[in-house]
Amino acid sequence: QINAAAAATTTGLSRHTQMPQSSSSKMMMQLTQSASAVTSPRTDTSLTPAVRLVVDSGETVSLQSSVEYNFDEVVIHENGVLTVHGSSKGYLLLKIKEKLEIHSHAKLNVSGLGHKGGKRYCDGEGKGGGGGCAKGYSSCGGGGGYGTFGENGRGWSDNAYRENVDGIGGNIYGDAALSTIHFGSGGGGGYGSRGGNGGGIVCISCKSKIVLHENSGIYANGNVGKYYYDGCGSGGSIFIKCKTLNNPRKSLCFIQAIGGEHNLQPENAGHGGNG
Repeated sequence: QINAAAAATTTGLSRHTQMPQSSSSKMMMQLTQSASAVTSPRTDTSLTPAVRLVVDSGETVSLQSSVEYNFDEVVIHENGVLTVHGSSKGYLLLKIKEKLEIHSHAKLNVSGLGHKGGKRYCDGEGKGGGGGCAKGYSSCGGGGGYGTFGENGRGWSDNAYRENVDGIGGNIYGDAALSTIHFGSGGGGGYGSRGGNGGGIVCISCKSKIVLHENSGIYANGNVGKYYYDGCGSGGSIFIKCKTLNNPRKSLCFIQAIGGEHNLQPENAGHGGNG
């Protein structure tokens, strides 16, 4: 057993904790990956295998991105977080023999770890990057696209898209079956500062069960633009394969890969496009 309190700091594990596994597994065969999406995960066989990962209450454990981790069991206790290192292109791949259990208010989270948002006035990164806006006061960036088109930027004064002033929303790409997995795209930079990053990627193959408790969740959401002029990132990808998915008390829990959204008052105020 690897216990997060002993083996990890709040920024990540002190060593890799995985069992050697061929990358030609059934799950990986199902995910046709392209250079524009993600690089193929690597399996690090140089370190001591571990069979169980425990994230203690209130702890944050960060694994390496794009590494295939193999465990018998993963348990994230109350208010714990399991994520990956880095600020962009975060890809968490878990292969679990027995059980993934996420307790109340705990999360598996790669939100904001996809393609980067555009700098001021610049397009967001990714196939569906939101458009940057024209230089000038109150111009707004476009939102990142992926499963849907990103929203156009909307002028602050009249709450409407202004051609050649505000950034346009990003394009749709990928497919609902996730035959190719992609990161979420970044929002366009507006007059404010920088667009929000897109969401990262989560792939989970669990031979037995996944248990989600009250207010727990698996997240790959896009980030909101830094300021209301800036476009928001689109959600990333979540691929789950398991025998059963349980919610013991039939309570509220979340599996989300949605775009960032500005929450402004009044609601009809102009802003950078939502992802």
